[in-house]
Parts: sequence; structure tokens; C-alpha cells
Amino acid sequence: MYKNARALREKACALQAAAEHEKFIGGLVEKIVVEKILFERARQFRDGVTATNKRIAPMVVGKESLREIESLIYSELTYMLDQFSKLPVIE
Repeated sequence: MYKNARALREKACALQAAAEHEKFIGGLVEKIVVEKILFERARQFRDGVTATNKRIAPMVVGKESLREIESLIYSELTYMLDQFSKLPVIE
């Protein structure tokens, strides 16, 4: 029993040391940092999507061709996604 408990404790210490080493060399990132980055990117994406209708509406007014309207919407969404992919790295 004592040997088993000691082995488990040593394994836990080894795993903790490995995790601290990974964090030190940049292999791990704190959860709170990842959550902050994900929240910020999701907010930026939401803002881009909700603003897209204001940019598309004037372009499609008066258009009767479904193909032309689809092309305009596709172009605008492609542009929005391209701009989103070029956002600077959040640190």
C-alpha cells in the first residue's frame, strides 16, 4: 500500500514537472489566456458578420438577378473572412 501511494505521488510530481517545463518552453498556455483570446476573436467575428448586412444591402438594391445577388453576397462574405484571417495576433 505504501509503495503504491509513493509511486502515485512520484508520478503526479513528474507529470506536474513536465507540465511546468512545457509551459516554460512555450508548449502550454494558461487556460485564462486561451479563453480571453477566443472571446475576443468570437466578438470580432460576430461584429464582422452583423456589419456585413449594412455593406451588402446597398449593393443588392434594385438587382433582379439571383445569380448577381449571390455573387455580391459571396464576394462580401469572402472579403469579410479574408479580413478576419488577417487580424493581428492577440497576446
